[in-house]
Amino acid sequence: MKPRSEADALVIGGGVAGLTAALWLHRAGLEVTVVDAGTPGGESTWAGGGIVCPVPPWAYPDAVESLVRRSRELFPALCTELAEETGIDSEYRVCGLVLTADPGRAGEAWLAHGHTPFQRGRLGDFEPALARPDTPALLLPEVAQVRNPRLARALVAHLAAHGVEVLAHRPVAALDLERGRCIGATLSDGTAFRADRTVLAAGAWTDSLLEASGLPTLGIAPVRGQMLLFRIEPGTPRHVVNLADGYLIPRADGHVLAGSTVERAGFDARPTREALHRLMAMAQAHCPRLTPDRLVAQWAGLRPGIRDDRPAIGRHAAADGLWLQAGGYRNGLGMAPAAAERLTEMITNRAQTCE
Repeated sequence: MKPRSEADALVIGGGVAGLTAALWLHRAGLEVTVVDAGTPGGESTWAGGGIVCPVPPWAYPDAVESLVRRSRELFPALCTELAEETGIDSEYRVCGLVLTADPGRAGEAWLAHGHTPFQRGRLGDFEPALARPDTPALLLPEVAQVRNPRLARALVAHLAAHGVEVLAHRPVAALDLERGRCIGATLSDGTAFRADRTVLAAGAWTDSLLEASGLPTLGIAPVRGQMLLFRIEPGTPRHVVNLADGYLIPRADGHVLAGSTVERAGFDARPTREALHRLMAMAQAHCPRLTPDRLVAQWAGLRPGIRDDRPAIGRHAAADGLWLQAGGYRNGLGMAPAAAERLTEMITNRAQTCE
């Protein structure tokens, strides 16, 4: 079947930001097409850790924390619906977050505000199998995680089943403008897609597309993050654990993620030996069971870093018809459902502009 070349909404980017935007727009009654330069869900969505919480939450703008808080309300029903319709379990589960860094004044003020329940104690109270059990720690028991690669697969399958085209390996060359209005995009193969609304959700490549189209950029740049994956017995650790030099994320089946680096390396997404040694040392120092023979994989991804950590959600100020869901940086997955909900409200009500 020939792909549609016209739609009510064209979403550029098949990561979790673009896929959830497509889902909410489709639910609002729009005919939607998604185009991705590679494999949908294959970039930062796949590479991230899936923590549904800014870490630590008081270190980010209120806009980020409030979007993640709303997403925690939306995720359970979303993941249940996806599992029932596609058979893919995104493994959304409330596992809690343990933090060992001193919260400082900002953290104490955030905790006092009552955003979420918390418990004070020692690391050994919450994670007896980890080293340095006397380290002061906080537990935020309502924090959740999601298995991000599975979430992406479930979203793609769900959208396809509901008539939303998700086109892989279709890079966009430039946005198409006509008298100050975005009317769609032209792909690298010359295909012109026309849409009343174009949603730019291209992650770390967002500014590249804006610049190629002669539009003001947003200050989004790639920030490489590297991760290790181990396999041990389930339950070690029990919670997501944020430590002074990294974090550990336990999956239900015994896999444990250890991360992550924050590197300004342009669009170089290659893992490095230096990061392997650093993350391995961090993981073993805190959880001696994470030995080299338990290592399964190392990978890297490119986060869409943005100034002030504030995501760009709304209409682009310089082009009518062009909408943004970009700049999720380290919380793109956690914000995605709430950001998609907000963007859809803006698009259907033409409510707000984002610069």
